[in-house]
Parts: sequence; C-alpha cells; structure tokens
Amino acid sequence: MQAKPPVNHLPPYAPFVWIASFPKSGNTWFLNFLHAFLRHSTGLSDSEVSATYFTTIASDRKQFDNRLGVPSADLTSDEIDLLRPQLHRAVVKDLATDGPLFAKAHDAYIKNSAGDYLIPPDVSRAAIYLVRNPLDVAVSFHFYSGTDNVGDLVDQMTEGDHIIGGNELPQLQQNLVNWSEHYLGWTTQTGIPTLIVRYEDLLDAPALWFGRSVEFLALDGAEDIDLINKAIEDSNFERMQKNEAIYYPHGMWSKTGQFYRKGKAGDWRNHLTEAQASRIIETHRDVMTQLDYLDETGAPRF
Repeated sequence: MQAKPPVNHLPPYAPFVWIASFPKSGNTWFLNFLHAFLRHSTGLSDSEVSATYFTTIASDRKQFDNRLGVPSADLTSDEIDLLRPQLHRAVVKDLATDGPLFAKAHDAYIKNSAGDYLIPPDVSRAAIYLVRNPLDVAVSFHFYSGTDNVGDLVDQMTEGDHIIGGNELPQLQQNLVNWSEHYLGWTTQTGIPTLIVRYEDLLDAPALWFGRSVEFLALDGAEDIDLINKAIEDSNFERMQKNEAIYYPHGMWSKTGQFYRKGKAGDWRNHLTEAQASRIIETHRDVMTQLDYLDETGAPRF
C-alpha cells in the first residue's frame, strides 16, 4: 500500500479534503470516524463539528441550486458538469475558510467537456481514497440500490460507463466510469495529494489505518492513540447501525431500508455465482492484482 508522506505535504491555502471512493467502499464510515475524532480532539459539540469541518457530498443537487442560483432541473447533465467546478469554488468563497473542509465524493476524477476537473485541484487540500474488493462492492451496491438481482450490478461493473444519480434524484449525475478506472483516476492524478486506504485494512487494523489517515491530513491530535481509539469506538459498525435504526428508521439513502448492512469482507461468496465473480475478476484483474486482492494463482484473497 501507499507509504505515508511527510505531514508538511499539504497545500495550506485550499480547504477541501475529499473522502472519495467508488460507492459502497467505506467513505461514509470514514466520515463518521473523522467526525468523532474532531469532536474528541477539539472539544466541540456534534453540531459545531458539523458546521465547522463538514460540507455535503460533492454531487448534492440542493447545494448546486442554492450556491449557484441556477435550477439544475433546467439543465442537461453536460451543462451541470460545466458548472460543477464553479460550485466548489463558490463554496470556498462563501464560507471564507482555509479548511480543512471534509466532503464526500463518488465522482470519478474526470474532466468536463471544457477540460475542467469536476473536482478542481485549486480548492483541494487532500483526498483520502477508500478502495474495496469489487466483488464485495457489487454485492453491497446491489443491496443498497435495490436492483432486481446482483447480476444487474455485475453487468454495471463490467460494462461501459457506470452512471448514478441524475434526473430528478437528490444527487446530480455522477459518472463512475468503472471500478478500475475510478481507482486509477483518483490515485494517479497529481493535482491533489492522496492517501489510498483499503477498506479491508480498516477492518483488519483500524487504529493503524485511521491513525495513518489523520497523520496524513496533519490533524491536531493525530499522534494521540487514545483519541484515535475513542473515535474508532464511536464510529464502529454496530453503533452506526444502531444510530441508523433510531434516526433513519427507513434507511438513510438505501432503497432497501438499511444503509449499514454487514460491513464485512468476503460476503460476495454468499451471493455471487462463480461465473459472476469470474466476470468481475477478468474485467478488473490488473487493478485487483495491484491492490493484492488476488493471490499468486489469481484467486481472491478475501
């Protein structure tokens, strides 16, 4: 995995820190950890932490309409993409902050038709890129999105551009390209300092990898293992499930009524056929090998 860079590597003038991933790869969990960590390290209340350090997902339709004063419903997806970099610059101007300002992003790291990155480097301090075994992504995404069968997600992850959002949905259209290209786009770009974190490593060694992440982000308290462990406990999967049941009894955003379903590695073995798993592996073999998701024989490790 990517080595830790020195903590003075981040541009001091740009506020946005993107918690980026292909959907169902752990960035909501990571944001919960960050929220808990900042609450403990700053002494601020939950609402104060939210107001000071966090903004909405990059593709939020309401923010687009309100910040830019342009009704997205009247625009094509291409016209929206032309304006999306200006949205993030408007957020920086309106909030007058030098950050960090944490935001979730599922968009691939791509340019619009004018050649401007949808996630503009000029307002970006850093990114944490969460990556997860695509076999588990397909299953988790299937249950989240309520597709008729998991084969529909296998098709989407192995054929052409994968689009989510858009139309009249709360989130604007996001082009995920495909799982491999999404990973490569974010992790080979040089405009935004980026730390790669595997979902499976967060499960296996949370203190190590959450600790590396807050050190990478140069957050106050990053050297305090007690703070890190408290934040991990506050954001563990069981607690997130419990909070979802209390505050979102019909699910946060899931069509199936549960956003936090299992959070395990290897659940794909219970849901994918051998042929479906093989399709995903053949499509994404190079990146899966690079990320050590496949062993020396080409079989899945998880």
